[in-house]
Amino acid sequence: MVGSAERRLSEADRRDILDELRRPLVERPEPDLFRLGLVLDGTVSAGAWTAGALDALFEVLDAWQAAKDAGEAVPRHRVVIEIAGGASGGAVCAALMMRAARRKFPYGATPGNPFFDLWVNALDARDMLVRDDLADSRRSVESILAAKAIENAMAALLRWHGAGEVERPWIRDPFRVLMTLTNLRGVPYRLSLRPDANNNPRSTRFVSHADHVTFVLGSKDPPKDQRKERKDSDRPRSDEFFIDARLPYASNGWWTTLARHARASGAFPVVFPAVTLSRPYAHYHWRAVMVPSARTADGAAGARVFEPALLEPDWPADERLDQDYTYVAVDGGALNNSPFRLVHDRMAGLGGVLERDESKAQAAIVIISPLAAGAAAPAWTPPGDVISVGGRLIGALVAHGRYSASELLLASRDDVASRHLFLPKRESSARQDHEYWGEDALCGSGLEAFLGFLHPALRLHDFLLGRWNMRGWLRRHFTMPVNHPLVRDYFPPRKIEDYKGVQGVQIIPIVQHHLGHVQQPPWPFDDPRDARDLRHLSVLGGDLTPRLRRVLHRLGLGRLPIGGWLLSNGVADHIGAVARARIEAAIRSLEARR
Repeated sequence: MVGSAERRLSEADRRDILDELRRPLVERPEPDLFRLGLVLDGTVSAGAWTAGALDALFEVLDAWQAAKDAGEAVPRHRVVIEIAGGASGGAVCAALMMRAARRKFPYGATPGNPFFDLWVNALDARDMLVRDDLADSRRSVESILAAKAIENAMAALLRWHGAGEVERPWIRDPFRVLMTLTNLRGVPYRLSLRPDANNNPRSTRFVSHADHVTFVLGSKDPPKDQRKERKDSDRPRSDEFFIDARLPYASNGWWTTLARHARASGAFPVVFPAVTLSRPYAHYHWRAVMVPSARTADGAAGARVFEPALLEPDWPADERLDQDYTYVAVDGGALNNSPFRLVHDRMAGLGGVLERDESKAQAAIVIISPLAAGAAAPAWTPPGDVISVGGRLIGALVAHGRYSASELLLASRDDVASRHLFLPKRESSARQDHEYWGEDALCGSGLEAFLGFLHPALRLHDFLLGRWNMRGWLRRHFTMPVNHPLVRDYFPPRKIEDYKGVQGVQIIPIVQHHLGHVQQPPWPFDDPRDARDLRHLSVLGGDLTPRLRRVLHRLGLGRLPIGGWLLSNGVADHIGAVARARIEAAIRSLEARR
């Protein structure tokens, strides 16, 4: 059977898997349908902005659906979100989407809104500085910061049941969520090479640590076994976890599996604890890459054709493949912070394409990226000592893995309608006609995007900015031309002007009378009370010191024979002082960006 735990696949199994990988999520889309996929880039505390944007997206789509259900003269085409792929904080937001997909909830900065509750209320730095996890000397030190805030957030996610069930036709049944992971155990592969001069077989090995997992929320005849093969794209593949939407939330244990994987994808290495996960070995039979073939495209001189090739794991001989594969995972953003290609290959099928012509495109992927588009590159200063070089290296690795340059370039082109880039934007409250873009528009982007965890006012601003940005972007920029078939056949002719954007007609119509008013939130330093609180945030650098002392002592530095206790305290005090200075600098930057 395809996806079984056999050590090597048969040729028939390989063909079946490749056929499934090539299959798009929707093979024959209806003429009134616009298909949508989301890519939620890694965020750290800037996830509050992504959460606000998704909250507004739910609100706008629910309002449009309500107008259609009421028989109002609004556009009658359909927009359906098929998949959301996320890394790190983006994976947490994707999990929230799946959790909220079939439940009612209040929009905006309101208790009971899962996007607001988790990102604004639950994730706070003070819960990251507790020392409860260090009290038991028999327990290993798992991370620099405590996991209490993340554990509380995941527990809140699992407790949340919403305000009753609701049908949302604009979320596909089944709906998929994909999360990237950094797999510290890795998956071994062997590649066969040409035989040597004596015709002896040769091979080389490598281990892949870039991992991902897919969850499927559906209500159509769930499989009896999570490992069972499904060929219909409406049903889970053998490498996907299925969550039955028909079961009560409280009794469906797969939600816990979803939350645990989301936590793993957001486990910033060393800073937060790694997470132990398990899954069937058969999931890794479904990994493939595109490679150049010996053929060239018809009519294109020298144009190389790319074909999919399976990557088959080379598990050790003593590996028990009839049991689950267990591994330790950390932040998915460390190796794949923007899973555009994974989402694209799922929507279009491996090797497939989405139509780029704006007058024909009926599918698109939106890249939601809170930390892109800083106003300017940082000023260059040469590194001094080895510590500085190490810090620069970590920063370079994070920055390098944050984006795919090719996908960003294509998303920024006006002639490519199959992908769109959605960024933060804020109008300055102190400088007339000045705009901030990307991470410069956010409160939570400082301290390598950890700053937002320090105060709820920072997270609240970014959440509300995400809502305002999403509404404005859908109104003005997420558009299709007036000659598009969906406009011609499904828009009320006398109402088209109501849905005009900058360069076309809204793909997701803004039905204003069903929506509350949103506006740009005030910058926290415009409110004297927030400003006073924020200027004293550097005290958290001092709160870090006691935890660091305990961490260093537990790691053995404090038990060194000569001056260990003094050394561990000195290192902790130094790091605490550096943290205070950096927080103060970040706050000054916030003040300057009013």
